[in-house]
Amino acid sequence: MKLLLEAGVPSGRIAAIVSGPGVSEALVTDPRVDLISFTGGPATAERIAAAAGGKKILSELGGNNATIVCADADAEAAAEAIVAGAFGVAGQNCLSVQRVYVHTSLFDSVLELVTARTRELKTGPKLDRGTDVGPLISEAEARRVEEWVEEAKAAGATVHAGGQRRGAYYQPTVLADVPSACRVIRDEVFGPVVSILPFIEVQDAVFAANATEYGLQAGVFTRSIDLALQIAEKLHVGSVVINETSDVRIDSMPFGGFKKSGVGREGVRHAVREMTEPKNTIINIAGAPMQRQRPAATPEWSASS
Repeated sequence: MKLLLEAGVPSGRIAAIVSGPGVSEALVTDPRVDLISFTGGPATAERIAAAAGGKKILSELGGNNATIVCADADAEAAAEAIVAGAFGVAGQNCLSVQRVYVHTSLFDSVLELVTARTRELKTGPKLDRGTDVGPLISEAEARRVEEWVEEAKAAGATVHAGGQRRGAYYQPTVLADVPSACRVIRDEVFGPVVSILPFIEVQDAVFAANATEYGLQAGVFTRSIDLALQIAEKLHVGSVVINETSDVRIDSMPFGGFKKSGVGREGVRHAVREMTEPKNTIINIAGAPMQRQRPAATPEWSASS
């Protein structure tokens, strides 16, 4: 807020309110509010949409992001990017890498590399400069992540790194052999958990990557630009990043997703467009010739111009 005001935003045009759902509901339903932009989860977005009625709503609702590692990929580069994308900010990132589909020819090496790098990460308080992975937002969220991992383990998943909770901390966790029905595959974990899964045919990896209610971003590792573009065309997501994971964002790009990942696009120019409505002024001059005449200046005209 301070930076925005220093940059010249008029003080009467911006406000920050830290409060509970009551104030939020009042803002959403107030007739003076023309547009609502929301970042959060799909369930809350549905409540907002129901309360807002016919107002325009922009929403960024998270993701369950996949990365596909093809047979010709650089295994070490892919593994390094996967670890960074999965465990940055303890996985509490809408672009976080959650599912990784690796060709069977590289599966063992990528799993081994990701596991080794993950075990090197230090979990601890963020005030400690040696910390790589900090706490989750609350102990309740850490317990939820723990529950999802335990559910996957009970269904047959194997833990190759992590899998332990201490208060609000959850160790960065690498899973394999995870059934597709588990929540760590189906829903947004929003925690430090990544699942590594093998594939034989590229179309199977694309199908699996698309088999979720989210569609924010995805990553593809391959040395073939033709294959990369073919995969990108088939992935039902807002952005596909080639030779990187989903954890990439440039502020100037149109940022947003498909399906339950949200409505509309962020990114400076694109957000301005989303927050603008076109207006038509249509003149019929066929039956009545018109002349240009400068209107008399009035306080109202001066203010509006």
